[in-house]
Amino acid sequence: MNDFNSRAAEWDTPQRVKLAQRVAAAIEGVVALNPSMDAMEYGCGTGLVGLPLIDKVGTITFVDTSEGMLEVLSSKIGKEQQGKAKVCNVDLSVGASFDGSFDLIFSSMTLHHISDYAAIISRFSRLLKPQGKLAIIDLVSEDGSFHGEGFDGHKGFDLAQLTQAIEASGLTVIHLNVFMEIKRDNGLNYPLFIIVGEN
Repeated sequence: MNDFNSRAAEWDTPQRVKLAQRVAAAIEGVVALNPSMDAMEYGCGTGLVGLPLIDKVGTITFVDTSEGMLEVLSSKIGKEQQGKAKVCNVDLSVGASFDGSFDLIFSSMTLHHISDYAAIISRFSRLLKPQGKLAIIDLVSEDGSFHGEGFDGHKGFDLAQLTQAIEASGLTVIHLNVFMEIKRDNGLNYPLFIIVGEN
């Protein structure tokens, strides 16, 4: 995985802020958020997706493996939000110990960095409350040009295979939509999907 710690201070570019706003809106458009919900964002980075949603749920547990990203996130959490936000440095992809039970788990542009994505989806499934929902936003299968040379993660996802992995974890896929494209400096557009599984 790339060194996100060294990039944390300059992470919040206008392009990433705009993308995160669209992702947050996509989540809100397909998941009925309410103030009684306990949510978790995995791969939260600096909180660009989760912070716009924090006032629409009860709590958000922000989880990432980058201390640098979490430090930036912590500095952005306002006093009025501190009781609603919990920040955790945990790598669920390696089976790290983690306690929690959530009405919603969401993850944006993180799954393609995780080698065994089926295993972490199963981990997410076990952390959901009854009728809890898992929302994943990521890249549709691409040719590897999104990240370029040297990237060892997934080149996006085949949506049928991802659906199978989610359903194999015990969840039912209730929503799947390709909702936007990201335009990169190479001039190419990369479709982004949102998929929601329900416990």
